[in-house]
Amino acid sequence: MDNLYWWGKAKEASALIGWFPTVIFAQWQHETGHFTSSNFTKNNNIAGQTWQSYMPLSMKGSARPSAEGGFYIRYEDPVVGYVDFIQKNGRYANVKLQGTEEEQICEIADRGWAADTNYAMKLINRLNNNKQLGYILEEDNEMLKEEVELLKGQIQTLLNTADAHIEQITALERQNSMPVPDWATNAVEAAVSCGLIDSPNGRSHDFYSLITVFHRKGLI
Repeated sequence: MDNLYWWGKAKEASALIGWFPTVIFAQWQHETGHFTSSNFTKNNNIAGQTWQSYMPLSMKGSARPSAEGGFYIRYEDPVVGYVDFIQKNGRYANVKLQGTEEEQICEIADRGWAADTNYAMKLINRLNNNKQLGYILEEDNEMLKEEVELLKGQIQTLLNTADAHIEQITALERQNSMPVPDWATNAVEAAVSCGLIDSPNGRSHDFYSLITVFHRKGLI
């Protein structure tokens, strides 16, 4: 089943009921075995909702597991049915008032959506796995984009600093291994003639300056 399709449907449902789309999507995946369960395929029931006696017989779906008893609700459309169930069921009215995904999940579990005492933890695990796959809240996505842009800026600053250091090192290397400058030619020739040096090129700027001073002082 196309996860991107159901992720889009979870966002649509979120706009109608006020639950985080990430919570809805995780619940749908858990309840339907990733949209493959017989309840989902037979009843268009996307979250395991139970048929009640006050509901029309036409909505009475297949039997729930024997350990649970009762029947599933059969819907014409799974998402429409899910939204309708939540909007008409006051038990879950406070879910949308919770400020985080984990808090919404815990409220759903506390209000008795499932008999499984580990229901909340299973949904939270699914939620966290989904985040690794990119199914995150829009505000989280925007925050991530901002962090990426910040990191890009920091990386560029480091690269610029590295380039500046490289230029400085290159300049120093040029100064420490340079041909004889014109202003030092006479001094270097004199130093070679008197045997003070045997290799005039490839010396540093400071070396040529010192030789020139010696030459002007008549020392070589």
